[in-house]
Amino acid sequence: PQRRRPAVGRDQPPRSSRARPPGRRRGEREMAAVEALAASEAATLPGESAGGVDLREIAALLDQLKDESPEKREAAHASLPRIAAALGPARARDELVPFVCDLTDDADRVLLELAAQLANLTNEVGGPRHAHVLLEPLEALCAVEDGRVRGVAVASAVGVCGALPPDSVAAHYVPFAARLGRHDWFTARVSACGCLAAARARLPNGS
Repeated sequence: PQRRRPAVGRDQPPRSSRARPPGRRRGEREMAAVEALAASEAATLPGESAGGVDLREIAALLDQLKDESPEKREAAHASLPRIAAALGPARARDELVPFVCDLTDDADRVLLELAAQLANLTNEVGGPRHAHVLLEPLEALCAVEDGRVRGVAVASAVGVCGALPPDSVAAHYVPFAARLGRHDWFTARVSACGCLAAARARLPNGS
């Protein structure tokens, strides 16, 4: 099912600064999923896990990702690597990243943090072989109106490209960059320029 925000008009990027707090606009299914995720983490152990992770803190951070306060959401996004590490690679890929895809319509300051932290999740989602899953939320961020957010999203996407094995570059990153280049919104097409340069550098003979 399509998770991204509907288009607001041809060649008109989403105005993330007008977004309502995620807790008010997210559907019941998505809200139930993240609440169940937070509850399961809090209930797994009464205190710290064997890896020294306070699961109650992780549950609180998961809840803050949908908080009414932009400051709290921004702080929770800064902790995404910690959240992903606590969940483990499989759950980070299958539960956290899809949920993060629903967080790409927010205040610019929150999206800046999200775009920056996505570049730090390669190991947490299972390493280079699985890092392509991070391209989906980055694709949405590469199309937003704020140029700072787009710049950080492009830099993060280029970083993901650098971590991918060559076959994943061809299978996942090249189609990602091509979609940006064909996007209705000019903001995405601008982002595609920086993303495509990284793809060419990773492909055999720059093809």
